[in-house]
This record gives sequence, C-alpha cells and structure tokens, in this order.
Amino acid sequence: MKKNLFCLLFITLISACGGTKYSNSSNSLGVTKTETLINDAVKIKKRLGSVFSSADDENQYNLIFGELKSRHPEWDWERIDNSRVEKGMTEKEVLLAWGFPDSKSKSVSWKYFRVDKSKAIVNFEDSRVNKVIVINSFN
Repeated sequence: MKKNLFCLLFITLISACGGTKYSNSSNSLGVTKTETLINDAVKIKKRLGSVFSSADDENQYNLIFGELKSRHPEWDWERIDNSRVEKGMTEKEVLLAWGFPDSKSKSVSWKYFRVDKSKAIVNFEDSRVNKVIVINSFN
C-alpha cells in the first residue's frame, strides 16, 4: 500500500513539474507576454538538466525560444544560446542565458553561485550589464 501511494505521489509530482502549456497549433505563444515566456523558459531550462526533464520540456523550450527569437532579433542569441553573459546585455538576456539569480541587490547587482563552485556577480547600469565578475573557488 505504501509503495503504491509513493508511486502515485511521484507520478503526480512529475506531471506537476511539466506539462504542455504551448503548442505549435495554438495561438497562446503569440498572446503571451514576453516576461511570462522568459520565466517559463528559465524554469524549463533548469529542469532540462535534471532527472525530471522530458521530451515535452525540450519541445516547450524550443517553442518558447523560437517565439522570443522572432520577437526580439536584436537580442544577442549566440551568447544566450551559449550561456555567456557579457557587457551590454539586457536583464532579460541575462535571465535567458543564466537563469534566475541566487540573490539580487536592488536590481543593480545579481549574484550566481555556479555548479563549478565559482561565484559570478553581474552589475547593471541602466538595465544593461556594466560588469561581470567571476570569482573562482579553489576549495
């Protein structure tokens, strides 16, 4: 009984983490705000590297990125696609490249604690990256 309950809870959790929100045949992408698409893309991108990712996640991610690329061809998509953050990028471009920051300081400075144990600090001026500082950890 406990095993069946655990399986049911696990399946419920998995289905709650994903699920199709956008499709090729619907108009939902076209009427969705850019900020919502960015938030969804960041959440899905994070999930893509986990055991909870699915083919549906990858499809959703590609649909969202395709829509964002068509709306904002002026964004630096090469850097975003390669997870690189550099001076001059907008806050939205940084979100798409690196995801949500681990902490913010009045939207002027975003901090990221990275998988390789380094720390990155992104400083903004007028909503654009002014400086990126990466501090490597040698522990």
